[in-house]
Amino acid sequence: MQKTHQYFIELSTQTANVKCGDFRVQKGKVLKCYYGPDDWSVDDAINQVQRSLSSQHFYFVHGFAGARQGLMQRTVLAFEKLFLTDKENRTTSILHILWASSKLNYGHSLKVIHKSREKLGTLVVACAKTSPNSQIDLLCHSMGNQFLLETVKAGFLPQGHVRKMILAAADMSMKDFVAYETELSKIAEKILVLYHWQDRILAVSRMRNGSIRLGQEYPDANQATNFTYLNCTKMKIGYSLTAKLNKHTYFLASDEVRHNIHSFLGS
Repeated sequence: MQKTHQYFIELSTQTANVKCGDFRVQKGKVLKCYYGPDDWSVDDAINQVQRSLSSQHFYFVHGFAGARQGLMQRTVLAFEKLFLTDKENRTTSILHILWASSKLNYGHSLKVIHKSREKLGTLVVACAKTSPNSQIDLLCHSMGNQFLLETVKAGFLPQGHVRKMILAAADMSMKDFVAYETELSKIAEKILVLYHWQDRILAVSRMRNGSIRLGQEYPDANQATNFTYLNCTKMKIGYSLTAKLNKHTYFLASDEVRHNIHSFLGS
């Protein structure tokens, strides 16, 4: 069994406690290896995981159904084999914030977000307090951005705890983003927004929700000066047939997009 450079803290909708552990690979399959006991307080879980985290790490919030074995496996392997091995990469470990979106039910995931948003805010603040300069770097993908937005809207994530934040293929309504852009801008010192005109997953979300998603195009109104918008539409997607087809996980499958992420985090 091969240990990776990736760890996780798993939120629950049933209790304030969390689970934690690391990801390992056995015969090409990604396994979650939990640290005992079964449940930890947030502070104890952070202390346990940060014993292994390197100084150059960031936190990742996955999207819809991202906690399912298949999607989780693809994400962990892509981080391990592509992102962490890039020549310009400075990140040496990643902490995944897992939330209960394992069901293929969009409405259920929205309910989970509302139940868990205070826990996400508590976790981010607690992680920041034990990090250098009391700040963390945060990357949210797809519906993980909606999770972040709902946490901010509810006032559970105060400003000053995030250094750099990346909103990749954000599955949040453009209308909500414009309405809460100022609040989001106060969360992090610098924010990078990745969007793709042909994102097929967000096209489906747009049909379901009846509104264009932030990850689909450049916003008409942008007031905050600490946002950078990167159009990834013409950036080549490689490695993954799934990514080529859905044009949604390009933040890992495109060399050029990863280069821009490394540059943003390292600047």
